[in-house]
Amino acid sequence: MTKPKKTYRILVPTDFSEHSKAALTRAIEQAKLREAEVSLLHVVDLGAIARERGKSSPPFAKVLDQMRADAAPELEAARDGLDPAQKYIRVAEVAQGEAVETILEHAQKQSVDLIVMGTHGRTGLAYDYLGSVAERVARRAPCDVLVVHARART
Repeated sequence: MTKPKKTYRILVPTDFSEHSKAALTRAIEQAKLREAEVSLLHVVDLGAIARERGKSSPPFAKVLDQMRADAAPELEAARDGLDPAQKYIRVAEVAQGEAVETILEHAQKQSVDLIVMGTHGRTGLAYDYLGSVAERVARRAPCDVLVVHARART
């Protein structure tokens, strides 16, 4: 008896930036080549909310709920924006947590074969201060990571 073919899985974390759109385009290209399925993931980063909003912001839970609500149509737009993507994108999900850890957890739980991420390409102080989510994911991922620059797609 032959073993059923394992579905190749690609995870695309997105922040809805041009960099993420370039990564999604590349992920769809990879999905076509591999007959893979693509999962889109947007992470509402709780730590980033706290740092950005400070103490004078509305209640944290309200801000979080609003960010999750705002992200859902953005994910659908990303999903619907590429007609050929309809065939490949299986899941579009909003999660909450620290971005790197949440991406890695999803990759592990979903037995992802490839993570395709955009990068802002920061250097100098911006990189030192903010770090790179893509780099931190690439260092710790349980699978291959393809990092895409938006400028490489133009």
